[in-house]
Amino acid sequence: ACSKIDDYFLGKDNLLIPHDLPPVTAPHPVTFQPLWKVPLKGHFSGDKLIPAVRSGLVYLASSEGQLQAYDLKTGELRWQQSGLSGFVRGPIIGKAILALGTRRSSVVVVSRKTGALVWEKKLSSPLLSSPLLAGDKVITKTIDGRVTAFNMADGKMRLQVPPHSVPELMLKASASPVMLNSQQILIGLAEGKLEAIDVNTGQVMWDKTVLSANGASEVERVVD
Repeated sequence: ACSKIDDYFLGKDNLLIPHDLPPVTAPHPVTFQPLWKVPLKGHFSGDKLIPAVRSGLVYLASSEGQLQAYDLKTGELRWQQSGLSGFVRGPIIGKAILALGTRRSSVVVVSRKTGALVWEKKLSSPLLSSPLLAGDKVITKTIDGRVTAFNMADGKMRLQVPPHSVPELMLKASASPVMLNSQQILIGLAEGKLEAIDVNTGQVMWDKTVLSANGASEVERVVD
């Protein structure tokens, strides 16, 4: 009797043996068939260049500077543009425009209707986050922490938030700005902070430390 009690408390005979689960079958199997397929020349894939869909069109951008629009239902090519600087972010869809980041550390705005270049503006450093469309502004956040707002129609600079201190070592990546409400945007910073910025004045409304840098080496202090 004692040995059985010892076995119980030692876990030798109180383990629940799991049973095999019955196979799961869908009551109504679903199969997906492609509606259309088109060959693409160039690099249109990756987590930075994501196809965008709006109003029955699919917009694609490539790292070689190609921009294309396809009919969502038929796959018919509506328009294409080439010869632009290689894209690294986008396309981001606005009411009448597309906004993209390029390899030349610039932001590009093109017409949604034709793909024609509307304007291009050089930035202070590489743009590794997607542009943000806020009202009549195109907002960028470059890897040096500088936030800049351009007029959507003509590319005129509306405001610029001074750059933040950048750690000596950081990831080659950058979080994209996010709309908090109609007046404020959220910006993630490489030093582990989150800021809310007024889109009309550039004033920092509040900031919060998400993660503090600690450690003896630069690698240990990476928080972005």
